Amino acid sequence: MLRYSSFLFFARSIVRVALVTSAVFMFSCQSSDKKSDDVQTADSANGRERIDTTIPVITDLDVGINAKKNDLHIEAELSAVKKIDRVVVTLKGDSWTKDITFDQAPPRGELTTNFHQHVHVDEAPAGEYQVILTLHDQEGREAKAEGSFVK
Repeated sequence: MLRYSSFLFFARSIVRVALVTSAVFMFSCQSSDKKSDDVQTADSANGRERIDTTIPVITDLDVGINAKKNDLHIEAELSAVKKIDRVVVTLKGDSWTKDITFDQAPPRGELTTNFHQHVHVDEAPAGEYQVILTLHDQEGREAKAEGSFVK
């Protein structure tokens, strides 16, 4: 019986050393410029993944043009843990491009907002257009979402 309990003690000691070593290794490999609450881990098909929760997020982008084809509706849910700095909407066609920057409050300074704008596109010629919505946070990170419309 003494041999079995000695073996269990030895096995538990090895497991404890392995756990402590792996924990030290994991924390020493983390970037020092990130706060520990900025990075979360999650299970995935490839194992454990690190997820940066400070990256801005755009969801539910809705793009549509009215019947007269002169007013473009753009709506999306925006979220930026480090606060919104600005939103840039780029309209790209074959022969026409337009950038519109929204950098006043709101949405500037918000953590989350429902971005809802109408852009006049009278001067845009008929054709297919790509809409690129870029969300910039106050630390220089960005997120992009794309939509399209036909004029």
